[in-house]
Amino acid sequence: MTILKHHQIDASKWNRCIKNAINAKPYALYEWLNIVSPKWQAVVLGDYDAVFPVPYKYYIFFKKTYQPPFTQQLGLFFNDPSHNDEIGKVIPLLKQQFRKGYIQLNDQNFHHTLKFTSRKNYILNYSDLQEESLSKSHRRNIKK
Repeated sequence: MTILKHHQIDASKWNRCIKNAINAKPYALYEWLNIVSPKWQAVVLGDYDAVFPVPYKYYIFFKKTYQPPFTQQLGLFFNDPSHNDEIGKVIPLLKQQFRKGYIQLNDQNFHHTLKFTSRKNYILNYSDLQEESLSKSHRRNIKK
């Protein structure tokens, strides 16, 4: 487990990890993070087997993590379910690096020993959506 600064991250390996992840979200793509948070670093496990993007800002005497605008969920992204337990090691590592912070984790990140503030997040499954149940204007918007 290593912490890499933004310029040390291999963009192609990063994006491959995110796209192949069980819990893939577009918010964690390399390009997206560059746009919404010019300063960010990452916790990388192995050869990009699992990654955790960490956007941060400098305050007067310390660094603070934050949730970038237009970014709903970050957290640990992995393609092997056994990596889910690594979240229990990543959070304490971040607490050593950053004095304060706030990051909304994705829906697959959970660990029984960590205390998180839970928020409701509604995830819509569009594959089960019946087109007949939509209004005409909704159908037109989907076609657009």
